[in-house]
Amino acid sequence: MFLRTFALGALLGLGLAMFPSCGPPMQACGPSTCSGCCSADGECVIAPSALACGGSGSLCVQCMPSQQCLFGFCTAGNGNTGGGSAGAGGGSANTGGGSANTGGGTANTGGGFANTGGGTANTGGGSANTGGGTATGGGSGSVPMRLFITSVSYVGTFGTASQADTLCTTAAQAANKGGTWKAWLSTDSVAAATRFVEVGPWYQQSSDGSTRLTFNNKANLTTTPLFGISVDEMGRLTSNSYWTGTSGGGAIGSTCASWTDGISQASYGRANQISTNWTEYSTDYCQNAHALLCFEQSHTPLPPTPSSTRKRVFITSVSYAGTFGSAAQADTLCTTAAQAANKTGTWKAWLSTDSTQALARMAESGPWYQQATDGTMTLTFNNKANLTTTPLAGLSVDEMGRLTSNSYWTGTSGGGAVGSTCDSWTDGISQASYGRANQLSTNWTEYSTDYCQNSHALLCFEQ
Repeated sequence: MFLRTFALGALLGLGLAMFPSCGPPMQACGPSTCSGCCSADGECVIAPSALACGGSGSLCVQCMPSQQCLFGFCTAGNGNTGGGSAGAGGGSANTGGGSANTGGGTANTGGGFANTGGGTANTGGGSANTGGGTATGGGSGSVPMRLFITSVSYVGTFGTASQADTLCTTAAQAANKGGTWKAWLSTDSVAAATRFVEVGPWYQQSSDGSTRLTFNNKANLTTTPLFGISVDEMGRLTSNSYWTGTSGGGAIGSTCASWTDGISQASYGRANQISTNWTEYSTDYCQNAHALLCFEQSHTPLPPTPSSTRKRVFITSVSYAGTFGSAAQADTLCTTAAQAANKTGTWKAWLSTDSTQALARMAESGPWYQQATDGTMTLTFNNKANLTTTPLAGLSVDEMGRLTSNSYWTGTSGGGAVGSTCDSWTDGISQASYGRANQLSTNWTEYSTDYCQNSHALLCFEQ
């Protein structure tokens, strides 16, 4: 009996030694599991520094004393060449892309290279670099070129590749990115790669500031990416497909007569592909909509200096029939709602008329925040350009800061153009566009349409 008990105990002990714990096995640190770098003992370092520098699951290295770790690379300069203390005002020095802390909100939201060249960090809470040091970008070529998929989709009849470049630039501006941008787009006579002046490499930048090498160089654009393309201009994950007009080998594909013929077809690529499907997944009629894939060509212009003001935005708790008569009357309804919540300021409704876009009625350039009942502020739109794309956070509070799921009249399309307006809010038997709360797509401004004899709330922006 004793021998059987001893033998059983030995077997159990051996089993525990061989299988120390239950559950799924831990994944090793590497490109598929770590956005930062991997230490010598296999741990993922999420926020690389000069002591442990690297990215995309590479092995961490220690930079030289004269170097800094910038986007996973050891580069010349320590980010504070003027000799002063970086971030003496409470914010980080932002050496080419660190924490922006605009008004205390989300650091570097939108993935922009905040404070490149020494702009003001920590707006609303003290100026960085007050010790006399000048923040720098780490020298020429140290900041990698970026690429992203637009969060907005466009009908494929935008007319020219140059117009697509403008749409890319608008998206980049919405994310406070700065830089010069071109769409990965061929025409009937020009292949996409030949339109690029930059030779690379190109990286994707996530909303937390981490980067992934995606294309080594210009020649890499004719093959397959190193990592699936998966982020929009704000650094958020996306699965959008995008127009390319370009084959898997980089040659000209189908282009809908150079993006002018809606009843013809054009080639499009798809997110998250590590095959030639990244540029030629299939074709579609240009009367349909896809996003654009945008590549940075130059770091100029620099990102704008963050605004020192924080304007507010809310959805009214009261709904109104869409026959209030004018946009000015809707502004008055917004002001009344703000006063009921003891909010000062000047307010305008996000509302288009038959002749005026909502964007054109906004006198303020942003940024705009939502304010909860406890006073906390959530950055929702970076700037005025952001109003033509998608919000950073779903609109979800009323004038009192309470959570709401109200829909609201807009008369405005997903790209900011004039939508349906019930004859400028006078005709109850016509229809108008309305948006919906808690949307991170263009549904925030154009969810559907409804007859103006029905009621929806208003979306109010502080001016």
